[in-house]
Amino acid sequence: MSFVILSIAAGTFAISAFGSLISVFVRDVLHSTSYLFGALGSLIGAGMLMGGIAVTPLARRVKEKAHLVNAGILACGISIGTIAFIPNPLVAVLGCLGLGLGAALLIIPAMALMQGQVPAEMRGRVSSSAMSMISISQGIALLFAGNLALRFGIVAVFYGSAALLLLISIVGTIRLRKPLEAQRAQAA
Repeated sequence: MSFVILSIAAGTFAISAFGSLISVFVRDVLHSTSYLFGALGSLIGAGMLMGGIAVTPLARRVKEKAHLVNAGILACGISIGTIAFIPNPLVAVLGCLGLGLGAALLIIPAMALMQGQVPAEMRGRVSSSAMSMISISQGIALLFAGNLALRFGIVAVFYGSAALLLLISIVGTIRLRKPLEAQRAQAA
């Protein structure tokens, strides 16, 4: 559960930092118009819808549902990193679609895991703790993203968000292997 809550908080942090700076990125880095900015926001939503549809069939094929959360974190990190690395409107369009897909892969299985694996008497506490972490991480991202962008540049903030997500994905991969190795040892 701690990995799932940390993943949601980190994902919220990175997506909030990205979302708060995307309009300036479109204007100053991509040298485009409000039309592209609106399209990018819409594509994040479209990606989330597509991801929401894809989660159920994917969840049937994956034993450990936390791997879907990890895949969502990885997809978000790759999407933000690609948008920063290749400042091009077409790449931004594809990256925002990928960001929405990743967000759906992150949020939907994480919420299902919290509801399914937490004992009924603890669900309220765990859910409120998770929501508090989400709110705090979103607030911190919104509070500091602009200042960090002024000091280091928008692209550097995007790289930092992507690096954070990739780091959490690596840690998640390592952490999720330990229970599988323990299960294999018990089976043998």
